[in-house]
Parts: sequence; structure tokens; C-alpha cells
Amino acid sequence: YDDTSASAPLTKSTDYGPAIWRASPNHSARPSGTTPSMVIAHTCEGSYAGCWGWLANSASGVSAHYVVNETGSEITQLVREYRKAWHIGASYNCSLNSNVQCNRNGQSSNNFTIGMEHAGYAAQSSFNTGLVQASAELSCELSQDYNRPRDRFHFVGHGQLQPYNRTDPGPNWPWT
Repeated sequence: YDDTSASAPLTKSTDYGPAIWRASPNHSARPSGTTPSMVIAHTCEGSYAGCWGWLANSASGVSAHYVVNETGSEITQLVREYRKAWHIGASYNCSLNSNVQCNRNGQSSNNFTIGMEHAGYAAQSSFNTGLVQASAELSCELSQDYNRPRDRFHFVGHGQLQPYNRTDPGPNWPWT
């Protein structure tokens, strides 16, 4: 799918200026008074267009807030940040995150996280520097917007919080 040839202009995100808005129907309200306190990094296990296309499909039953393309030249936002995207199937267990935010134990991790998908695969040996840069810039803005530290306790991997069936973003994800 080549969205650059589409006749309708692309709508920009209101949460993150560089992102393109492509709404997913797969989201719900966060619990009252809950703001994001973590970002979960994912890999799509496929291409950018396939990833956002699937996450925007009501039949998938899943979503994420953002998807970064292979080169970092485009980011799609699918769910507004104040809403709960459906990107992780695990209840939070603080023992998987160095005993950080243990007051959230047993809650759906989706309640208080922002999901950021990245085109590619958990098993790949490296990631394009443009993708890494675009992800870092978005992460920096999220850190500032929600007053969260930029550390491994607030920016975590899907596989870290759901290790029984996920490994993404993979062992070669450039956390620094």
C-alpha cells in the first residue's frame, strides 16, 4: 500500500506533530485519573504498512498509540494518548520491572502505558538509525509531556512485561 499516492491529504496528529493520524477503533477509556507512566516498545513483526493497517482494523481487536516506520521517516498515531490502546495482554507485575510501580500490580498494563510499535522483527540484528532516532524523539517528548524519567523502568520492552509469550523489541533493540 502506497499512501503517498492517496488523493486525500493525510491528517496530522494532535498529540505528536510529526505523526500522521490514522484512527483505530480498538481503544477504550483509561481508568479515571490515570495518566501514562510508562512507554512499552514493541516490534511489529512485519512491515510498517501492514502493522498500522492491522492495528486500525476492528477485526484485529488490538491497537497501539504509535507505529514508527522502517526508516523513521513516518510515524502513525492510531489512538489518542489520553485513551487506552490495546497493545499488551499482560497484567502488570512489578517484579518484572525491578519492583517499580508495585502499586499497579494486577492492573492491565494498558491502563497506564503508551504503546509504541516499530516496523521490523524482534529477531533482527540491528535497527535503522532513522527508526531509532524517530523513536527516541517521540520518547523524549512523551517523557517531557508526562514528566517521566527516561530510564529502563519507564521505557520498557513488551517482552519484559509479558515474557511468557513475547520477546519484542528483541535482544538487539538499542536502549541507549
